[in-house]
Amino acid sequence: MNVDKIENTVAECRKSLIEYIRLPGLLRKIEEWTGIQNGNLSTYLNGKKHVSIEKLIDIAN
Repeated sequence: MNVDKIENTVAECRKSLIEYIRLPGLLRKIEEWTGIQNGNLSTYLNGKKHVSIEKLIDIAN
């Protein structure tokens, strides 16, 4: 098993999810759907607060 490859794959997935969440207008909709405040979403997306990839997937859904 190649741990470095897995880490790179997870990092790419995280990057893709963040890019998707940042699409124009989507951040406000996500705030409405999830109840997570825009400020908290921004701290997740800017890397100021670590969020699990599972949480990013939940936010993106």
